[in-house]
Amino acid sequence: VSHVTVAAQAAKHRQEQYREHEDVILDAARSLAASAFRPLMQYWRACADDAAADEPTAADADYLDIAATFAGVGHLDGRLEPIATKALIDRLDALEPPDSTDGSRPPRTLAQRRAAALKRLVCGDQPPTVSIDVIVDVDTLAGRSSPDPLHGCCEVVGYGPISPVLARTLACDAAIGRVLMRGDSEVLDLGRRTRLITPALRRMLAVRDRTCVEPGCDIPAPWCDGHHIVPWERHGPTSLDNLELRCRSHHLAVHRRLHREQRGQPRRE
Repeated sequence: VSHVTVAAQAAKHRQEQYREHEDVILDAARSLAASAFRPLMQYWRACADDAAADEPTAADADYLDIAATFAGVGHLDGRLEPIATKALIDRLDALEPPDSTDGSRPPRTLAQRRAAALKRLVCGDQPPTVSIDVIVDVDTLAGRSSPDPLHGCCEVVGYGPISPVLARTLACDAAIGRVLMRGDSEVLDLGRRTRLITPALRRMLAVRDRTCVEPGCDIPAPWCDGHHIVPWERHGPTSLDNLELRCRSHHLAVHRRLHREQRGQPRRE
């Protein structure tokens, strides 16, 4: 079955070339393991494409689709020509090398490491300073159900809805601005933006914590969020004693736990 699948993928849209070489291909399939047959058919397809005068160049066929799922999670699908693919793989794997097998947490899969590396590549060396605008109504930000769901809002501008937990996580270390509305279109008051964690506080956090404070997590300070231990929306102060560094995944985990506790739900282990 593996051999047939590989041959079918290679022969798609190349039926004429396949018929010319079918006997040789079948002989190779009978004598080679599937792992060895795959690169052979990749080479055959490249040669078949090269022989076709009307085939588009590899770069002409490149594309990248980025779509938001119903849950707000981004889904990527695309195609890159071989040299760009190899360069991307090398860059991602260099940014996130394999994890130690004797650490306190299980090693990440290759796919997980490449996803983390892509985020680092996009965000640069200081992810918390990336500028995005999040619009959220005051009830949602405070963890309450909006009295009018039609007027509730929790979204990234230019992208779409996100979870309230993620919005509250981002609010821990962000510039907060107030917009007071009457209805959907009349602005009553526009307050100044206030940065919760100043650059000086962030430097002190980096010196004190060095990495994410979650036991066993060694993600360095530049890749961590500043987290309010007593939540900011519950009037927790933006002071060194009430702040700690957490990587995004452990930061989200804390806010999920706080949200469950606020709603009186049992803690999940």
